[in-house]
Amino acid sequence: MSTIIAPVAAAPKPKPAATLQQRLKAEQIRLAEATRLRGKCVRQNTEQWFPDNWRDADAEKACRGCWVQAACFRLHVIDEALIVANTGSSVSTAVRGVAGGLTPSKRRRYVKALADKLRAEASA
Repeated sequence: MSTIIAPVAAAPKPKPAATLQQRLKAEQIRLAEATRLRGKCVRQNTEQWFPDNWRDADAEKACRGCWVQAACFRLHVIDEALIVANTGSSVSTAVRGVAGGLTPSKRRRYVKALADKLRAEASA
């Protein structure tokens, strides 16, 4: 008696994993939608969020109690890191204004770390 062996279908090719940049751009869109209308700063003059001489305590106070403070921080770090990684701008040039309760000087290390990861991925 002979055994009939059915052909085995090839396994579907796995989708390539999304790059860090792709994941960040998707998160950027989601965060922008979440913060756009619900931020404490929405109905205020945007110029006041970009002064040259904010102190850390002033930034924290301005954003205290905002429902989207953490999302705003994350959104701006992603925005600024993508600018640094994709344009070659310096971190000190790209990071501007108060966001998520932090001044640019407090956000720069987060932006630099994320931009470094993006650059490393791009060069790999």
